[in-house]
Amino acid sequence: MKNISFKKSVLPLLAATALLVSVQPDAFAKKKSGEFGVEKQLRFKAGDEKGNEVKALKTELLVIKSEKRALDQLLKLERKYKNTRMEPEILSRLAELYMRRARSERFFEVHKNSDQVAVFAPTLVKEASEAGEIRKGIAIYKRIEEKFPNFRQMDLVKFNHAYAHQQLGELDKAEKLLGTLIKDHPTSPLVPDAYLAIGEINFGRRDFKTSLENFRAIRRYPQARVYPYGLYKAAWALYNMQRTDEGLKQLEDVVAFGRKVAEQNLDSKLDLRKEALGDMALFYSDVKKADEAVLYFKTQAAELDPVPYIMRLVELYNRHSSFKEIEAVLKDVIEQFPNSPTIAQAHEELMWNYERMKNRGHAGTQLAVFDAWCEAQVEKLPRAKKGEVATHECQAKIIEASRKLSGKWHALWKKQGGPDDLAVSSEKVYSVYLKHATLKEAELPTVRFAYSELLFALGKFRPASENYAMIEDYQLKGVKVEQKVSHDAAYGAIYGLEKANGNKWDDKDEKAFQVFADNYVKRHPQGQYAFDLRFKRAFIAYEKERYDEAAPQFKKIGWSDVPAGVAGADKIQKSQDLYLDILNVKKDYRAIKEAAKILMTKSGSDIARSQHVEKVYREAYFSEIQQTEEKGDLQGAVDAYKKFALENTQSELAPKAWWNASQLQFRLGDAQGGANTCFQMHNLFPKAGNGKDCLTQAAQTFEAMARLDLAAKVLLNLAEVEKDKQSHWREIAADFFALSGDQDRAVEMYQALADGAKGGKRLALLEKMASIARETGDSKAVAKLEAVYSSEGIEPQASRLIVEQAEQAFEKKDYNKAFNLSKKIISRDSLPKDLLARARFVQASVLEDEYRRQSVKTRVDRIGIVLAIKTEKLEKAQKAFQSTAKYGDPGMSVRALRSLGNLYIDYAKTVREMTVVAHLPDADQKAFKAEIEQLAVPMEEKGIEAMGQALEAAKKAKLRDGQIAEIQLAVNKLNMKNDPSPAVQVKAPAIYVPKFGFIKTAGVGL
Repeated sequence: MKNISFKKSVLPLLAATALLVSVQPDAFAKKKSGEFGVEKQLRFKAGDEKGNEVKALKTELLVIKSEKRALDQLLKLERKYKNTRMEPEILSRLAELYMRRARSERFFEVHKNSDQVAVFAPTLVKEASEAGEIRKGIAIYKRIEEKFPNFRQMDLVKFNHAYAHQQLGELDKAEKLLGTLIKDHPTSPLVPDAYLAIGEINFGRRDFKTSLENFRAIRRYPQARVYPYGLYKAAWALYNMQRTDEGLKQLEDVVAFGRKVAEQNLDSKLDLRKEALGDMALFYSDVKKADEAVLYFKTQAAELDPVPYIMRLVELYNRHSSFKEIEAVLKDVIEQFPNSPTIAQAHEELMWNYERMKNRGHAGTQLAVFDAWCEAQVEKLPRAKKGEVATHECQAKIIEASRKLSGKWHALWKKQGGPDDLAVSSEKVYSVYLKHATLKEAELPTVRFAYSELLFALGKFRPASENYAMIEDYQLKGVKVEQKVSHDAAYGAIYGLEKANGNKWDDKDEKAFQVFADNYVKRHPQGQYAFDLRFKRAFIAYEKERYDEAAPQFKKIGWSDVPAGVAGADKIQKSQDLYLDILNVKKDYRAIKEAAKILMTKSGSDIARSQHVEKVYREAYFSEIQQTEEKGDLQGAVDAYKKFALENTQSELAPKAWWNASQLQFRLGDAQGGANTCFQMHNLFPKAGNGKDCLTQAAQTFEAMARLDLAAKVLLNLAEVEKDKQSHWREIAADFFALSGDQDRAVEMYQALADGAKGGKRLALLEKMASIARETGDSKAVAKLEAVYSSEGIEPQASRLIVEQAEQAFEKKDYNKAFNLSKKIISRDSLPKDLLARARFVQASVLEDEYRRQSVKTRVDRIGIVLAIKTEKLEKAQKAFQSTAKYGDPGMSVRALRSLGNLYIDYAKTVREMTVVAHLPDADQKAFKAEIEQLAVPMEEKGIEAMGQALEAAKKAKLRDGQIAEIQLAVNKLNMKNDPSPAVQVKAPAIYVPKFGFIKTAGVGL
């Protein structure tokens, strides 16, 4: 008997009203600048198994923390509302929470052998018990059933109770509860779900008869969301009972229902047509004929594309090597659905089916048909601006198939030695591959070579020569070709051409021969036929007075180091003589230079001759480089200029050559190379007239490249050259050192510059030093610089120091000092608003502390006095916080409003909890409480209002430090709302380019 498991999770058994547990990522609510938020910290990274495991653990810990808070809240509610009508509701939610906690326990059970998890949470791993949490839920469900039999959601309780038992593998208990649900709650909307669950349980037991009965019971509820799943599962039950005909009919019902869902625009999740059509292939293959398949699936699929489902049937036939059936089905598919989006698969599969049948002729023909169809699809694709047609996915399949088949058939033909039919088929398939293959195909050169070999073997010499030659084109375009293939193809192009014309060359073939020979020599200078081809190529050009073509070839041959007796060695001396003859005809600077160089070695004791030749050599050398530059070989000119300058440092042309090299590098787009060359020029030729211009270019270039370390070094040289702007260049150099990470050197340079500066310039330099000190955390340097600010009365830096001292004093609870220091700042209205707000906030915090320390415990006769004192201190703190907010600094305004809100809330709470040291009659107690409540409620409302203002201010300021989430939680709590799952405030990582904010522009100011 076949047993096919149902692999889809049809519906979650746990009811949709399950408790929503909010996750508060406290551990990540606040983060430093540049750090990732919670989402990025907990996001899995492919390949990082250990890291992902730790992230999963962190996620679970956050969930557990939230669940613990939720559980504590529910337990409190349970105690508070015990024996009330709310108790069953609370118990139901409590049970659902235990079921949710079971998932976390399962995580630690699954990872109990993980070193990562065990290290971070050993106790949780050791004590983990999924079953324990589920059983807690079961106990509560039983309690509800026993104590509250008339609970309005008893059907849901039983349903979730059954699910809990099912999770523990207690299927009998689960099935019994589900049966009770059906019996006791026949009108419940969960009855169809219960039938489905019972059917699933019995399906898992392989009790397909019982499962079928329950799945069929769902038919009585056509409006239920599980209705189509019941039909679908019934089909599989029938299949496993070997009632495949009935199962197939059941799948047809699923398809019909899905069509109805689509037509009526119902919930798309109820449309199981694609699943049913996909499974029909298996059912169909057991009970129906292949030649009826296309019509059947076409009828069932209706407006859907039936081809993918038919191809699943083809796959089943393929597993059983039913090649004839595959051929019949695929031919029918291709004929009836030529425009199906998935018809390419049918074309491809039919081709391979013929190959498996060893019918190579049909396979080749089908490949051609597939290719023609694919080209038609490509023609339908939109064209790019330049007229290029986009590729189609079928082309990749054709390329791959043609490559495999051509190589396989070619090899078989060579092995068998005939007949030629296989070779002809191979040739056709090669042509298909080569028509579509691009340079991206790594095997293109090898396949092209094999195709050329096949053509040559078939006596098609000219096409063979042309295809051999294409391999050189591939190499020129950067395609990697094996050395042997490259060599044999280069010579094959020549040999094939010779075989084609019988060595009777016309102008066209001669030109082709020369190209092929030149390619061979260039690509394989030490190849077996290199010397003969080189000399022949050069001599033909010489006889026809093509000196530009002949001269470099003769030179290369004439100066080759080939021992006597080696093939072609006799042509060396003749090549040398012919090259010297060309020099006598042409005025070639390169030739003159080389000739002069030889003459220099033969000048002997003739000093005048040596000096003259040396001067001629240098001038020819320089002119040759200029000629190279004029011809457009700029990189060659750069190399040659530098080489000339280094070899001839005493020549007056040397600094000019070095300057020319740098400017050409800039023209070539090699900015870094040009800058380096200019940087070196200062050391090589310190007295060069254009040294300053070259250094300036280098500095600008390195700055543009963000290589500020190099730019700084160049500027130090520029400071030596341009004495009147020395301080300017040294300061910019210091800026660049700071930005590139060498802060120590930057500070040292700033200090030296500041010692000789005055006024605003000195202040700017001090500020740069202070910025670096703060960025690097050098507290001693910060203190030293701020002392300078204070002693010299530099604002606002000096006032910032006082504010920070006041804040530190408050932290140390030296409230008198904190208040007095802040008082100094408040009187300075010209200071930035953030400093004024910070100072006023310190004062407000001191006043808040005085308010909180004021006791309200008193006798009856002193209640008014005590409340008046408490209220007076509240008003002082209130005014201070309000004035803080009025300064308009967003961050401080939010903090002030939050503190003010908490102050109001605390006042309301405090007066409600007032203790009167005397016994009052009950009537007086009630009157006292009523009066107190009238006093507390307005203050509480003001607190809520202030917190709401703080939230709006935080949102408007777009704070990303976690405050929005914190304030939202506080507001929700005050409004007695359930804590929502807060959106984590994510701050984008800061971009530190430049790193220090004191540099507005790093330009060298040219």
